Amino acid sequence: MIYPANFEQKTGFDKIKVSIKNKCVTQSAVNKVDDACFLTDKEAIMQLLRLASEMKTICMLENSFPADGYVDACKFLPKIKNIGNYLEINELIDLKTALNTVKQIFMFFSGKRKTDYPSLTELVKLVSLMPEVITEIDRIVDRFGKIKDDASENLYNIRKEIAEKQAAVNRRMQSVVKQAKNEGIADLQSNVSVRNGRFVIPVQAVHKRKIKGLVISESASGKTVFIEPMEVVELNNRIVELEFEEQREIIKILIELTGFFNPYYLDILFSCELLVEIDFIRAKAYYAIETEAGMPIINDEPQIDLRRARHPILMKT
Repeated sequence: MIYPANFEQKTGFDKIKVSIKNKCVTQSAVNKVDDACFLTDKEAIMQLLRLASEMKTICMLENSFPADGYVDACKFLPKIKNIGNYLEINELIDLKTALNTVKQIFMFFSGKRKTDYPSLTELVKLVSLMPEVITEIDRIVDRFGKIKDDASENLYNIRKEIAEKQAAVNRRMQSVVKQAKNEGIADLQSNVSVRNGRFVIPVQAVHKRKIKGLVISESASGKTVFIEPMEVVELNNRIVELEFEEQREIIKILIELTGFFNPYYLDILFSCELLVEIDFIRAKAYYAIETEAGMPIINDEPQIDLRRARHPILMKT
Protein backbone atom coordinates (compact mmCIF):
# COMPACT_ATOMS: atom_id res chain seq x y z
CA MET A 1 0.00 0.00 0.00
CA ILE A 2 1.36 3.43 -0.97
CA TYR A 3 0.79 6.22 1.55
CA PRO A 4 -0.62 8.75 1.09
CA ALA A 5 -3.04 7.84 -1.71
CA ASN A 6 -2.04 10.90 -3.74
CA PHE A 7 1.68 10.13 -3.49
CA GLU A 8 2.11 10.20 -7.28
CA GLN A 9 0.68 13.71 -7.50
CA LYS A 10 2.74 14.95 -4.54
CA THR A 11 6.00 13.69 -6.05
CA GLY A 12 5.18 14.75 -9.61
CA PHE A 13 5.28 11.17 -10.84
CA ASP A 14 1.94 11.69 -12.59
CA LYS A 15 3.54 14.41 -14.74
CA ILE A 16 6.46 12.10 -15.56
CA LYS A 17 3.99 9.49 -16.74
CA VAL A 18 2.36 12.03 -19.03
CA SER A 19 5.74 12.81 -20.59
CA ILE A 20 6.44 9.12 -21.14
CA LYS A 21 2.99 8.54 -22.63
CA ASN A 22 3.69 11.26 -25.17
CA LYS A 23 6.68 9.24 -26.37
CA CYS A 24 4.69 6.05 -26.88
CA VAL A 25 3.54 5.15 -30.39
CA THR A 26 0.84 2.60 -29.58
CA GLN A 27 -2.23 3.09 -27.41
CA SER A 28 -1.49 -0.21 -25.66
CA ALA A 29 1.89 1.18 -24.58
CA VAL A 30 0.13 4.30 -23.28
CA ASN A 31 -2.11 1.97 -21.25
CA LYS A 32 0.99 0.33 -19.81
CA VAL A 33 2.22 3.71 -18.62
CA ASP A 34 -1.14 4.32 -16.95
CA ASP A 35 -0.91 0.93 -15.23
CA ALA A 36 2.66 1.49 -14.00
CA CYS A 37 2.84 1.74 -10.22
CA PHE A 38 5.36 1.73 -7.40
CA LEU A 39 6.99 -1.64 -6.67
CA THR A 40 8.62 -3.08 -3.57
CA ASP A 41 10.10 -6.25 -5.08
CA LYS A 42 13.82 -5.58 -5.59
CA GLU A 43 14.34 -8.03 -8.46
CA ALA A 44 11.26 -6.80 -10.32
CA ILE A 45 12.53 -3.22 -9.97
CA MET A 46 16.03 -4.18 -11.12
CA GLN A 47 14.68 -5.98 -14.18
CA LEU A 48 12.68 -2.94 -15.28
CA LEU A 49 15.70 -0.70 -14.70
CA ARG A 50 17.98 -2.99 -16.71
CA LEU A 51 15.55 -3.07 -19.64
CA ALA A 52 15.25 0.71 -19.69
CA SER A 53 19.00 1.20 -19.31
CA GLU A 54 19.83 -1.17 -22.16
CA MET A 55 17.23 0.48 -24.39
CA LYS A 56 18.65 3.90 -23.53
CA THR A 57 22.05 2.74 -24.78
CA ILE A 58 20.46 1.38 -27.96
CA CYS A 59 18.60 4.62 -28.64
CA MET A 60 21.82 6.59 -28.17
CA LEU A 61 24.32 4.38 -29.99
CA GLU A 62 22.60 1.95 -32.35
CA ASN A 63 21.34 2.94 -35.80
CA SER A 64 20.01 -0.44 -36.89
CA PHE A 65 17.33 -0.80 -34.22
CA PRO A 66 13.83 -0.32 -35.73
CA ALA A 67 12.74 3.30 -35.40
CA ASP A 68 9.26 2.83 -36.82
CA GLY A 69 6.72 0.09 -37.54
CA TYR A 70 5.32 0.12 -33.99
CA VAL A 71 1.74 -0.86 -34.79
CA ASP A 72 -0.88 -1.66 -32.16
CA ALA A 73 -2.24 -4.92 -33.57
CA CYS A 74 -3.39 -6.28 -30.20
CA LYS A 75 -6.75 -4.52 -30.44
CA PHE A 76 -8.00 -6.59 -33.40
CA LEU A 77 -6.25 -9.93 -32.76
CA PRO A 78 -9.27 -11.46 -30.93
CA LYS A 79 -10.92 -11.78 -34.36
CA ILE A 80 -8.42 -14.53 -35.18
CA LYS A 81 -9.65 -16.71 -32.31
CA ASN A 82 -13.16 -17.15 -33.68
CA ILE A 83 -13.60 -18.94 -37.00
CA GLY A 84 -15.88 -16.95 -39.30
CA ASN A 85 -14.54 -13.53 -38.33
CA TYR A 86 -12.12 -11.74 -40.60
CA LEU A 87 -9.47 -9.05 -40.45
CA GLU A 88 -10.05 -5.97 -42.56
CA ILE A 89 -7.47 -5.15 -45.23
CA ASN A 90 -5.98 -2.30 -43.18
CA GLU A 91 -5.70 -4.68 -40.21
CA LEU A 92 -3.84 -7.21 -42.34
CA ILE A 93 -1.40 -4.50 -43.36
CA ASP A 94 -0.94 -3.48 -39.71
CA LEU A 95 -0.41 -7.11 -38.71
CA LYS A 96 2.23 -7.58 -41.40
CA THR A 97 3.96 -4.36 -40.31
CA ALA A 98 3.95 -5.47 -36.68
CA LEU A 99 5.35 -8.93 -37.44
CA ASN A 100 8.04 -7.50 -39.71
CA THR A 101 9.07 -5.04 -36.99
CA VAL A 102 9.23 -7.86 -34.43
CA LYS A 103 11.41 -9.79 -36.88
CA GLN A 104 13.79 -6.82 -37.16
CA ILE A 105 13.95 -6.55 -33.37
CA PHE A 106 14.64 -10.27 -33.03
CA MET A 107 17.41 -10.12 -35.63
CA PHE A 108 18.92 -7.08 -33.90
CA PHE A 109 19.45 -9.07 -30.70
CA SER A 110 21.00 -12.02 -32.53
CA GLY A 111 24.74 -12.63 -32.54
CA LYS A 112 27.08 -10.47 -30.47
CA ARG A 113 24.31 -8.27 -29.11
CA LYS A 114 23.17 -11.15 -26.90
CA THR A 115 25.93 -10.17 -24.50
CA ASP A 116 25.63 -6.42 -25.06
CA TYR A 117 21.96 -6.31 -24.10
CA PRO A 118 21.24 -9.45 -22.05
CA SER A 119 17.94 -8.35 -20.48
CA LEU A 120 16.35 -7.27 -23.77
CA THR A 121 17.71 -10.37 -25.50
CA GLU A 122 16.05 -12.51 -22.85
CA LEU A 123 12.81 -10.63 -23.41
CA VAL A 124 12.67 -11.35 -27.15
CA LYS A 125 14.28 -14.78 -27.35
CA LEU A 126 10.99 -16.73 -27.29
CA VAL A 127 9.41 -14.87 -30.20
CA SER A 128 8.31 -16.92 -33.21
CA LEU A 129 8.95 -15.24 -36.57
CA MET A 130 6.17 -17.06 -38.50
CA PRO A 131 7.31 -16.29 -42.08
CA GLU A 132 4.39 -18.31 -43.44
CA VAL A 133 1.92 -15.80 -41.94
CA ILE A 134 3.61 -12.88 -43.70
CA THR A 135 3.89 -14.91 -46.92
CA GLU A 136 0.17 -15.64 -46.85
CA ILE A 137 -0.69 -11.97 -46.35
CA ASP A 138 1.57 -11.08 -49.29
CA ARG A 139 -0.18 -13.69 -51.40
CA ILE A 140 -3.53 -11.98 -50.83
CA VAL A 141 -2.76 -8.26 -50.42
CA ASP A 142 -0.57 -6.22 -52.77
CA ARG A 143 1.76 -3.40 -51.72
CA PHE A 144 -0.95 -0.82 -52.38
CA GLY A 145 -3.33 -2.42 -49.84
CA LYS A 146 -5.60 -4.00 -52.45
CA ILE A 147 -6.74 -7.61 -52.69
CA LYS A 148 -4.84 -9.19 -55.56
CA ASP A 149 -6.77 -10.32 -58.64
CA ASP A 150 -5.37 -13.85 -58.28
CA ALA A 151 -6.24 -14.15 -54.57
CA SER A 152 -8.83 -16.65 -55.79
CA GLU A 153 -9.87 -18.00 -59.18
CA ASN A 154 -13.39 -16.70 -58.68
CA LEU A 155 -12.18 -13.17 -57.88
CA TYR A 156 -10.02 -13.23 -61.01
CA ASN A 157 -12.99 -14.21 -63.16
CA ILE A 158 -15.26 -11.59 -61.57
CA ARG A 159 -12.79 -8.77 -62.08
CA LYS A 160 -12.09 -9.91 -65.62
CA GLU A 161 -15.81 -9.75 -66.45
CA ILE A 162 -16.12 -6.33 -64.78
CA ALA A 163 -13.29 -5.02 -66.96
CA GLU A 164 -14.89 -6.49 -70.10
CA LYS A 165 -18.29 -5.01 -69.28
CA GLN A 166 -16.78 -1.60 -68.48
CA ALA A 167 -14.91 -1.62 -71.78
CA ALA A 168 -18.13 -2.47 -73.63
CA VAL A 169 -19.99 0.32 -71.82
CA ASN A 170 -17.24 2.78 -72.64
CA ARG A 171 -17.33 1.92 -76.33
CA ARG A 172 -21.10 2.35 -76.50
CA MET A 173 -21.05 5.51 -74.42
CA GLN A 174 -18.43 7.09 -76.65
CA SER A 175 -20.64 6.35 -79.62
CA VAL A 176 -23.67 7.93 -77.93
CA VAL A 177 -21.67 11.00 -76.87
CA LYS A 178 -20.33 11.48 -80.38
CA GLN A 179 -23.82 11.31 -81.83
CA ALA A 180 -25.20 13.70 -79.17
CA LYS A 181 -22.48 16.21 -79.96
CA ASN A 182 -23.18 15.97 -83.69
CA GLU A 183 -26.87 16.64 -83.06
CA GLY A 184 -26.11 19.56 -80.74
CA ILE A 185 -27.69 17.85 -77.74
CA ALA A 186 -24.44 17.73 -75.75
CA ASP A 187 -21.65 20.31 -75.49
CA LEU A 188 -18.54 19.66 -77.56
CA GLN A 189 -16.52 19.38 -74.32
CA SER A 190 -18.81 16.72 -72.84
CA ASN A 191 -17.36 13.33 -71.92
CA VAL A 192 -18.49 10.13 -70.28
CA SER A 193 -18.59 10.42 -66.48
CA VAL A 194 -19.79 8.40 -63.51
CA ARG A 195 -22.68 9.37 -61.23
CA ASN A 196 -23.95 7.17 -58.39
CA GLY A 197 -21.85 4.33 -59.75
CA ARG A 198 -23.42 4.52 -63.22
CA PHE A 199 -21.84 5.54 -66.53
CA VAL A 200 -23.62 8.66 -67.80
CA ILE A 201 -23.31 11.48 -70.31
CA PRO A 202 -23.94 15.18 -69.50
CA VAL A 203 -26.74 16.68 -71.58
CA GLN A 204 -28.33 20.12 -71.60
CA ALA A 205 -31.55 19.92 -69.60
CA VAL A 206 -33.62 21.30 -72.47
CA HIS A 207 -32.58 18.34 -74.63
CA LYS A 208 -32.94 15.59 -72.05
CA ARG A 209 -35.95 14.01 -73.80
CA LYS A 210 -33.99 13.65 -77.02
CA ILE A 211 -31.91 10.81 -75.57
CA LYS A 212 -33.62 7.61 -74.45
CA GLY A 213 -32.36 6.75 -71.03
CA LEU A 214 -32.56 7.27 -67.27
CA VAL A 215 -31.80 10.59 -65.60
CA ILE A 216 -29.35 9.65 -62.84
CA SER A 217 -28.60 13.14 -61.47
CA GLU A 218 -28.36 16.79 -62.42
CA SER A 219 -25.99 19.69 -61.86
CA ALA A 220 -26.49 22.13 -58.99
CA SER A 221 -27.81 24.74 -61.40
CA GLY A 222 -30.19 22.27 -63.03
CA LYS A 223 -28.93 23.24 -66.49
CA THR A 224 -27.21 19.89 -67.05
CA VAL A 225 -28.62 16.42 -66.50
CA PHE A 226 -26.66 13.17 -66.44
CA ILE A 227 -28.34 10.48 -68.47
CA GLU A 228 -27.68 6.77 -68.57
CA PRO A 229 -28.57 5.74 -72.16
CA MET A 230 -30.89 2.75 -72.44
CA GLU A 231 -28.27 1.03 -74.59
CA VAL A 232 -26.03 0.54 -71.55
CA VAL A 233 -28.54 0.15 -68.73
CA GLU A 234 -28.32 -3.64 -68.72
CA LEU A 235 -24.54 -3.56 -68.92
CA ASN A 236 -24.39 -1.12 -66.02
CA ASN A 237 -26.77 -3.33 -64.02
CA ARG A 238 -24.53 -6.29 -64.63
CA ILE A 239 -21.48 -4.30 -63.52
CA VAL A 240 -23.24 -3.40 -60.27
CA GLU A 241 -24.13 -7.06 -59.72
CA LEU A 242 -20.53 -8.07 -60.37
CA GLU A 243 -19.25 -5.48 -57.92
CA PHE A 244 -21.48 -6.99 -55.21
CA GLU A 245 -20.15 -10.43 -56.17
CA GLU A 246 -16.63 -9.04 -55.92
CA GLN A 247 -17.22 -7.78 -52.38
CA ARG A 248 -18.73 -11.10 -51.31
CA GLU A 249 -15.74 -12.95 -52.74
CA ILE A 250 -13.30 -10.59 -50.99
CA ILE A 251 -15.02 -11.23 -47.66
CA LYS A 252 -14.83 -14.96 -48.31
CA ILE A 253 -11.11 -14.65 -49.03
CA LEU A 254 -10.55 -12.59 -45.86
CA ILE A 255 -12.45 -15.15 -43.75
CA GLU A 256 -10.29 -17.97 -45.15
CA LEU A 257 -7.10 -15.98 -44.60
CA THR A 258 -8.06 -15.12 -41.01
CA GLY A 259 -8.86 -18.78 -40.45
CA PHE A 260 -5.35 -19.61 -41.66
CA PHE A 261 -3.99 -17.46 -38.80
CA ASN A 262 -6.01 -19.30 -36.14
CA PRO A 263 -3.39 -21.97 -35.26
CA TYR A 264 -0.80 -19.21 -34.91
CA TYR A 265 -2.94 -17.06 -32.61
CA LEU A 266 -0.85 -17.39 -29.44
CA ASP A 267 2.43 -16.80 -31.29
CA ILE A 268 0.96 -13.77 -33.08
CA LEU A 269 -0.41 -12.42 -29.79
CA PHE A 270 2.98 -12.88 -28.11
CA SER A 271 4.74 -11.02 -30.94
CA CYS A 272 2.28 -8.12 -30.92
CA GLU A 273 2.38 -7.81 -27.13
CA LEU A 274 6.17 -7.87 -27.29
CA LEU A 275 6.10 -4.99 -29.77
CA VAL A 276 3.93 -2.98 -27.37
CA GLU A 277 6.34 -3.79 -24.53
CA ILE A 278 9.30 -2.60 -26.61
CA ASP A 279 7.39 0.58 -27.43
CA PHE A 280 6.80 1.11 -23.70
CA ILE A 281 10.45 0.50 -22.79
CA ARG A 282 11.65 2.70 -25.63
CA ALA A 283 9.43 5.58 -24.41
CA LYS A 284 11.02 5.33 -20.96
CA ALA A 285 14.48 5.25 -22.53
CA TYR A 286 13.76 8.39 -24.57
CA TYR A 287 12.58 10.13 -21.41
CA ALA A 288 15.77 9.04 -19.61
CA ILE A 289 17.84 10.52 -22.43
CA GLU A 290 15.83 13.75 -22.37
CA THR A 291 16.27 14.18 -18.61
CA GLU A 292 19.86 12.83 -18.54
CA ALA A 293 18.74 10.15 -16.10
CA GLY A 294 20.99 7.25 -15.10
CA MET A 295 20.28 3.83 -13.64
CA PRO A 296 20.28 3.94 -9.82
CA ILE A 297 22.07 1.44 -7.62
CA ILE A 298 19.69 -0.51 -5.41
CA ASN A 299 20.70 -2.59 -2.39
CA ASP A 300 19.02 -4.26 0.56
CA GLU A 301 19.94 -1.60 3.09
CA PRO A 302 17.11 0.60 4.49
CA GLN A 303 18.76 3.85 3.45
CA ILE A 304 18.75 6.42 0.64
CA ASP A 305 21.96 8.04 -0.57
CA LEU A 306 21.24 10.77 -3.13
CA ARG A 307 24.22 12.08 -5.08
CA ARG A 308 23.78 14.71 -7.77
CA ALA A 309 20.08 13.91 -7.61
CA ARG A 310 17.57 16.14 -9.39
CA HIS A 311 13.86 16.08 -9.99
CA PRO A 312 13.06 15.93 -13.75
CA ILE A 313 9.95 18.09 -13.32
CA LEU A 314 11.77 20.75 -11.28
CA MET A 315 14.53 20.83 -13.90
CA LYS A 316 12.04 22.26 -16.40
CA THR A 317 10.80 25.03 -14.13
